[in-house]
Amino acid sequence: MREGRDREAEQAFLQASGLAPQIPELHANVAFLMNKDGRRQAAETAYRRALDLAPAQVQILINFGAMLAAQKRFAEAETVYRKALAADARSLQAWSNLGVLLASQKRETEAESCYLSALSIAPDYATASFNLAYILLRQGRYEEGWRHFESRDWYAPIEHHLRLPRWHGEALSGKSLIVGLEAGHGDMIQFCRYAPLIKKLGASRLAIICRGGSAKQDIRLSEFSASMGDGNRLPRSRSNEKTPP
Repeated sequence: MREGRDREAEQAFLQASGLAPQIPELHANVAFLMNKDGRRQAAETAYRRALDLAPAQVQILINFGAMLAAQKRFAEAETVYRKALAADARSLQAWSNLGVLLASQKRETEAESCYLSALSIAPDYATASFNLAYILLRQGRYEEGWRHFESRDWYAPIEHHLRLPRWHGEALSGKSLIVGLEAGHGDMIQFCRYAPLIKKLGASRLAIICRGGSAKQDIRLSEFSASMGDGNRLPRSRSNEKTPP
């Protein structure tokens, strides 16, 4: 499985489950691979066989719940996630997955409670923090929302490549700044509207990394001294600092 040889892995698990049908993890692994391959009915049968053998196995419940949620079988998925939490009330993944499920049904108060439950167990659990950010931002709770939004890792590739200090609002007089890309075109267009405000803070040079050629056409580049596309090899910049859009 780790090498991506899913068909061979499935055959191996099937053979093993034939020899040791009492081991629930074998059926669960078959189910996971079948679902990944789009064979959902067969996957469901295998998951249910695994849960017949181990009805309180948390990871199997979580994986089965995720499959049901992907099929928009929300009530069934909720039941499965709650079974996982009944088996282990400290399961971070179960709390977070249930929160996502509830949020997708606009049950935001309940979803927020799920994320906070996960974070009360592990305050640095980035998945729950990031998911909570979406609820908070949708509700206009910006101070909390942006703080939790910092748990995302979308910015990591540029962080690794540029190796510049991140700008946190310090004085920019005489300094240059790169605005990095993240998320989609809409986010870039939305937040690059604020480029003039950065220039007013005294930045001597302002560059932007765009997501592909079409984004360059959509973003007003008049405020930027330079632009580059993510499809190009990014140069080691002469800028002093960087910031997400």
